[in-house]
Amino acid sequence: MKKIRRMLSPFASTLVRSRGTGGLALFMLCGLLLAHSCYGTPGDWDFTNSLPAPRENHTATLLPSGKVLVAAGGSDEDSSSVTAELYDPSTRLWSFTGSLTGSRKLHTATLLLNGKVLVAGGYDSSVGGGTVATCELYDPATGTWAGTGSLNEGRYGHTATLLPSGKVLVAAGLSGGAYIASAELYDPATGNWSTTASLPAERAFHTATLLPNKKVLVAGGRDLFGAFASAELYDPATGNWSSTGSLNTARSAHTATLLQNGTVLAAGSQRQSGAHLRTLRPSDRHLVEHRQPESGSIPPYGNSFARRDCAGGRWSGPF
Repeated sequence: MKKIRRMLSPFASTLVRSRGTGGLALFMLCGLLLAHSCYGTPGDWDFTNSLPAPRENHTATLLPSGKVLVAAGGSDEDSSSVTAELYDPSTRLWSFTGSLTGSRKLHTATLLLNGKVLVAGGYDSSVGGGTVATCELYDPATGTWAGTGSLNEGRYGHTATLLPSGKVLVAAGLSGGAYIASAELYDPATGNWSTTASLPAERAFHTATLLPNKKVLVAGGRDLFGAFASAELYDPATGNWSSTGSLNTARSAHTATLLQNGTVLAAGSQRQSGAHLRTLRPSDRHLVEHRQPESGSIPPYGNSFARRDCAGGRWSGPF
């Protein structure tokens, strides 16, 4: 409050002398300044500056500098873009950075251990486009993109997971309109992709979560017949997949978040009867599940979890 008073002190005499609308305008200005001091209340949302142009099906990646890289996407269902922008939290401003060499949306963006960002696959909505196999690297130091090895199988609606080794696992997705089960590994040291074992079933719009035991949990997703609840584990040590406990609720285009206690939170879902990712039924939005860690131990904190069955690999919920 002292800071606000110091900010307003140069206007104090003007406020006293002002008459009519001038005084009212200054009063409103002071009110806005005072209201601004209330921003940032814990648990509240606050508007920040908008993107220069609308976009969807893009990616957003937190860089080591603290800035956020937003890349590609489209302004509607029938478009895709090459533009990229940077958000600076210290100024709340967006600025353009180098554009990608190829148009895409529904791609993935992964921050590598060397600080660069790998963009892989996607879908090109431009004339003559389609499923994208090309990949690009963004260098925050120069603000430019450079090509790297292409996927062996182009795809979109897939997942990309950074492994502890520094390699990137890309799994499943859609290729040419068909659901696929193939998986590939990207090696930043060589810039090349190599195939690894395929998932037991084709899927897209699933989630992939790196677990504390270094395995990758793929959960949910959909195929031509709708969403499903099955889940698989990828073991980088063997390069193989194995089945694990299924979700209690079939879901796709959802989120999966690794919590501090080792459980995985799955939330939300695409509408089961449609293919548009932005359309959700109110009954779908609240669906939440936890996947318990495979250690079988009681989570170290959070009494809401301690009362649940902690047998390894099981899901609890929805609630």
